Amino acid sequence: MPPPPPPAPADISYFKRGFARKAIDEDDLALLQGVTSWGYTWEVIPSRVSLDKWDGNNVTFLPMIWGSTQATNNLDEIPEAAEALLGFNEPNFDAQANLLPAEAAALWPEIEARAADLTIPLLVGPAVNFSPDSPYENPVLWYEHFFENCTGCRVDMIAMHTYVCYGAALQYMLDLYKVFGKLIWVTEFACEDTRARQSMAGQMEYMKEAVAILEHDEWVYRYAWFRYLVAVAHACPWWYLQR
Repeated sequence: MPPPPPPAPADISYFKRGFARKAIDEDDLALLQGVTSWGYTWEVIPSRVSLDKWDGNNVTFLPMIWGSTQATNNLDEIPEAAEALLGFNEPNFDAQANLLPAEAAALWPEIEARAADLTIPLLVGPAVNFSPDSPYENPVLWYEHFFENCTGCRVDMIAMHTYVCYGAALQYMLDLYKVFGKLIWVTEFACEDTRARQSMAGQMEYMKEAVAILEHDEWVYRYAWFRYLVAVAHACPWWYLQR
C-alpha cells in the first residue's frame, strides 16, 4: 500500500493533472484553467508570465531547483507561498542536471533548509529517467545511491519521467519506483519511443490510456504532460499534439 497522501481539495477532480512548458503565455493559462491544477517551467520563478497571472487563472506554479547552479545561487528566489518544491531535473543525464548521487546529496541539505524556512509543505526529490549516459543509465540505481548518501534527508515524494508509448509499459515504469515507499510525481510523460513512432492520433490515444492509469494508481500523486504540444494561433482553442 502507498503511504497516505496529503489532503487534496475534494472539489477539484483534476488535482493530479499538470503540465510542463517553459513557453507558457497568458492565453495558455486561461485555456488550462479548469482542466489542470498545476504546472512548472523548470525555473524557480516563471520568466514569461507573472505569478499573479498563474494565480488569477487558478493554476498553481511550482518552482524547481533544476541543477547545481540553482541550488547554489537561486534558493532565495523561491516563492514564499510555494505548495511544493521540485528537485533536480534528470541528474543522471549528462545534458541535464548531470549530478552524481553523492553530488546531489551534498547539495540537498541547503534545498531542504530553504524549504523549511519557507514552510513549503512538500519537497519532491530529483526527477530521473532511463538515460543513455553511464554510470547511471538505470534511474532506480541513481536513487538508491542518492538515498545511501543522503541518510535522513527530507524527501517527501520522488519524481520520474517516462516516454514509453503503451499503458502496460507505463505501469511497469511506475512500479519500479514503488520500491522507495514514497508517492510519485510523474513530472514529464508522453509517447517518445523511437521504436514505436506515433502519429498525432496515436499520441492522443496514448494520453487517454496513460491518464486513466495515472489517475487510478494510488502511488501517483501528480503528473504532467510534456512535449508534443504546439500553440496554433487563431486556429484551435487548445494545443495540438503532434510529431
